[in-house]
This record gives sequence, C-alpha cells and structure tokens, in this order.
Amino acid sequence: MKTKIYIIAACVLGLVAGSLLNPIKIGASGTPADPLVTKSYVDAKFQELAALLGASGNPVVSGGDTFTPVFLNQGDVLIGHEGTEIILRSGKAVGYVRVENGIANVTTGTEIFDGAAVGINHLLIVPKQDARGIRATTDAWLIVKGGFGIMN
Repeated sequence: MKTKIYIIAACVLGLVAGSLLNPIKIGASGTPADPLVTKSYVDAKFQELAALLGASGNPVVSGGDTFTPVFLNQGDVLIGHEGTEIILRSGKAVGYVRVENGIANVTTGTEIFDGAAVGINHLLIVPKQDARGIRATTDAWLIVKGGFGIMN
C-alpha cells in the first residue's frame, strides 16, 4: 500500500517539477502572438469594414477606370475608397467624414467636412479609405470613379 502512495507521489512530483522546468510558452502582451489593441484601433477597423460593407451587407462596388452613374436615396451614404472621384450631378448631398480631415474639393481647392454642402458638378476626391464620402439629403445622382460602398 505504501509503495502505491510513493509511486503516485513520485509521479505527481515529477509532473509538477517538469512543468516548472519547462513552462508553456505564452506570447507576451503586445506581441504578434498576443496583440494589444486600443479602442481607437478597433473603431478605425470597424469604420473600414463599414466602408467596405453597407448596413445591408452589400459588397463594395468598383467603378473601375470610368465614371459610373450611381443613384442614392435620401439618407444613403456613399463611402469612397482611397482615390475615388465623386461628382454630384443632381439632388443635394453633404460631406460624410468621420476623421479629422475632409474630402478634397478639387473644383474649389477646399475641403468638404462632415455636414458641409456638396456643390453640383464639383469634383471630389477621397484621399484615404477611412470612412469618408457623402450623404444624400435628397434623392441624388452621382457619377463615381473608383471603389465605393453604400450604407443605407
């Protein structure tokens, strides 16, 4: 009986000693094995995802190298990719910007910020893919060159 207890104790002691001498490798916080992220990073990634997929889950539409006519219902938001060109042809729209800088209005040499009116036939260029675009305040027709997504 004592022999069994000694054998069990030796096995347990061996397992404990083995685990202390050869610890399980766990990635340190903040490394590629265990990355730490901030709220602002997660928010930015969420905005990028929102730009890629509309609220309805529609995939990104790519207009390619030519201008594509796009209709927006009142309240719809068109989010452009980096380098996307947007021209409002009819209706009314305002800037939709969720970052510090705006959208380049090449026609006037100014920037369109969130809520600022977009002029008819003004050429807008989205400088970066970070949730910048325009929101239709009435039904509107645009022509768009480059990648974009539409949120309802």
